[in-house]
Amino acid sequence: MGGARNVPKQRACNTVVESVSAAKRFSCPVHIWLKLVEHVLVADFREKDSLLVKLLVELGVEPVFANLSVGDYIVSNTVAIERKTPADLVSSILDGRFFDQLDRLKQAYPHNVLLVTGSLSEALSRAPNPGIVYSRLALACLRGTSIVVLGSEAEAAQFVKWLVKEAKKSWEGFEPMIKRKPKNQSPSEQVFNVLTAIPSVGAKRAEKLMGAFPNLLAVLQAPEERLAALVGSTAAKHIKRVAYTQISPAEKHTKLTDYIHGND
Repeated sequence: MGGARNVPKQRACNTVVESVSAAKRFSCPVHIWLKLVEHVLVADFREKDSLLVKLLVELGVEPVFANLSVGDYIVSNTVAIERKTPADLVSSILDGRFFDQLDRLKQAYPHNVLLVTGSLSEALSRAPNPGIVYSRLALACLRGTSIVVLGSEAEAAQFVKWLVKEAKKSWEGFEPMIKRKPKNQSPSEQVFNVLTAIPSVGAKRAEKLMGAFPNLLAVLQAPEERLAALVGSTAAKHIKRVAYTQISPAEKHTKLTDYIHGND
């Protein structure tokens, strides 16, 4: 991570770490600013404009944002939150993504929380059979996921605030790991993880693609029409977009403090 020391501090902060309000006043070094915040947690960039983040800031919990490969909020080295609306919950159950998402979260963070914000009755009304929702939630509990269902974003904000406070009692300082997918996987498992990370490509579609193509390169180079015939037009468009997205070199940081201090 030595390269991080060769760029201006403010530029490094702007490109790697953001905060809802501090983004406008980066004249204060981020590592100093973080010490001034009463509570800290890491949130995925996709949560940046959410009502939950706004309410958390009002409660004194101002997140630091990062691109998270698993989870929506990281509370500590061992605690992470996956957040869903009732509609998200039912959709993930019906298309097969539900356990795939929770399993990836559990592999990275032993204490994982599924936070459902909204009326569970709404979720049940969206499902073809309410028993499907109940059974999947029950199985998730048996597999080690804590499930919290709250009626409003305000209640969710209070829960996250207190989760942060209670978790902080079990460690000194704040150094949450922004974890990657588990290592020591076979090449096939790695290909599966790459495919399931693409939007609209869940476990079932990934398996279908792996059965139809000899390797990952063949999937990415396949005509969009053929992909659409296998996994649908939406997933096909996402696959092609990933295949042709221009990327720039990025530092491989592991800890939040690496983002801030530029540690090796």
